[in-house]
Amino acid sequence: MTFVSYARNGEDVLLNRVFAAADDGFYLDFGAADPVDGSVTKALYDRGWSGINAVPKAAFARLAAARPRDINLRMDLPAGTLAGILAAHAPNRRIDLLRIDAGGAEAAVIVGTDWRAVRPTVLVIAATLPGSNELANAAWEPVLLAQGYRRAWFDGTNCFYLPVERDDLLRHFALPINALDHWRPHDPGLAAAREELAAELRTQQTRLVEELNWPDAPVALRAVLPLARLLRRGSAALRPARRHETGNTGMAAPAIPADRARGVRSAARRLAQGLWGWVKPVLRPLVWRTRIFIAARLRAALARLDAKFEARVDATKVEAPPPPDASAAAGRDTHDAVAQMLETVLLTLALERGSDKAG
Repeated sequence: MTFVSYARNGEDVLLNRVFAAADDGFYLDFGAADPVDGSVTKALYDRGWSGINAVPKAAFARLAAARPRDINLRMDLPAGTLAGILAAHAPNRRIDLLRIDAGGAEAAVIVGTDWRAVRPTVLVIAATLPGSNELANAAWEPVLLAQGYRRAWFDGTNCFYLPVERDDLLRHFALPINALDHWRPHDPGLAAAREELAAELRTQQTRLVEELNWPDAPVALRAVLPLARLLRRGSAALRPARRHETGNTGMAAPAIPADRARGVRSAARRLAQGLWGWVKPVLRPLVWRTRIFIAARLRAALARLDAKFEARVDATKVEAPPPPDASAAAGRDTHDAVAQMLETVLLTLALERGSDKAG
């Protein structure tokens, strides 16, 4: 499955490696902004995570509306300390991910935190000068190193840190993000197109459901379903004889002449084409619905219909010899497939409309 990255620099792709098996983690995003575009936590939230977002006033309304499961705090960064935020909103809660992007004030946040008490599994910290790849972490990285964190990765924008007791996670940062992470960047245009397609499908579904209520549908079913089953059984009569289908004398059942078999096949083909043209307006909306019925219900419906229509079908089975050439075999197989498809769709119609109670 392709992972969709919302972060600007693929930070969430690396986080997806670390937390691939965690569907209920907790994050603190200190400096969150848009809930989708550039969000490091959007993919985690969609998987079931929740957390705390410390948001500048300008971005608060958008993020609060999109993240009802989160605790969203409107504040001017770096007002408030991490310890104070956690004590007030998540006491004794394990922090899986802590992201800090304080617009250049990262040092004030980091230096004022006790990192032996606040112990997130992964730290992601904006670590460069604005508009540059030049590291600007000299004022605060030594604080983290002295309190038991080590730098695991620098992606050109952020530094990733792990506590020394979680050195087992270092393997996830051995390589940059690549094609084997099976990811793609979020495409707002593609998302809009998918929403438009989903809306169209919902409209079509409503229309098809309305068409299922056609008053003539049960009448057409009562006429067509017996013919479809006869067509299916007629196609079975044209299959080659099997070795075990012999009479008491051990002799295979007599075969009908080849010219008669061709005539039967031709007549059956014409019948199938005629039936299809007749019932196409009824069948077309139902093809969409055939997969929604479980196999047990379909088998039960087939058994009931067999009992109703068995008396109308000639029980004598006459086996035909193998076809003389490959083209004849291909034609017979195509006819069988059409007959089976027609019967399946009609049975589905019977289930949907309850037509097995009629006739």
